[in-house]
Amino acid sequence: MLSFSSANRDERHFTDPDVVDPWRSPNDHIGYGGGGPHFCVGAQLARLDIRLMIDELVRRVGTFERTGDPVRLRSNAFAGWLHLPVRVVPA
Repeated sequence: MLSFSSANRDERHFTDPDVVDPWRSPNDHIGYGGGGPHFCVGAQLARLDIRLMIDELVRRVGTFERTGDPVRLRSNAFAGWLHLPVRVVPA
């Protein structure tokens, strides 16, 4: 069975596979943007969009601090989060 929700959570490659860390390094994606047979042709545009959005959001409202534990979506089809409680720390 192919499980998309297991992506980037391999304990053989990551010290804390269940920790939410968007800046995890190294993080060689196979299907999204790290090359390989399923490289997404829009990966660079998506990275730029996300970077611009986060930079602008932080510029306008400040930074964010996690205020509780994240709750992962349990699904064989999708990987994601149901809850990620944060608070805004004004700039």
